[in-house]
Amino acid sequence: MKKPEYEKLPREFRADYAKFAAVRLALSAVVLAAAAFGCAFLDFSGMKYPAMGRVLLAGAAIAADCVLLGLHRFLRPSWEGTVLSVGAGYKLKAAGEKGKPAKRIIVELEIDRGDPKPYLPELYREDKHAVGDQHINVYQTEAPYKEGDTLVYLRGTKVPARYGVKDAEDLTDPKFVCAFCGEVNELKHERCRECGRTVLR
Repeated sequence: MKKPEYEKLPREFRADYAKFAAVRLALSAVVLAAAAFGCAFLDFSGMKYPAMGRVLLAGAAIAADCVLLGLHRFLRPSWEGTVLSVGAGYKLKAAGEKGKPAKRIIVELEIDRGDPKPYLPELYREDKHAVGDQHINVYQTEAPYKEGDTLVYLRGTKVPARYGVKDAEDLTDPKFVCAFCGEVNELKHERCRECGRTVLR
């Protein structure tokens, strides 16, 4: 797997990433430390299985870290690769409106990361303005990923970001996705319109 050359990324982006990672990891550590303190000092003797109380508390802390702070993304390695193809497909949600299974559209990327086999991530971000049963994936409709793009993924971020697009000023309405929150931004935006962090482009 090809690792990104961190030093070659824009300085402002690196500063935002360092701050982002430090804050997320520090908050995660606080939550886990609080759970450890609770496991050590709270009285679970009133439960039928006292050990289960500690397990549930630790599990809740880990789940909160993953859902609220994205701790699980820090377990994924950083990488750099080239987009070989961009496709789309459907998957069923657990339940849609009125309890019926609902389709959700996904964008399927095929990425060469230098591994024996291409990497095949699936990206999903439903359009906030989708109407009724219509599900729209902004990664497809606004096309922030194109064949031949170089993508960079840094540990802890939400999605891979386009980087070093050649002659971007000459492209028709080029889009760039924010690595931190996944918002799609136009070329003119140096900072993400959603989270305010630097857009890698």
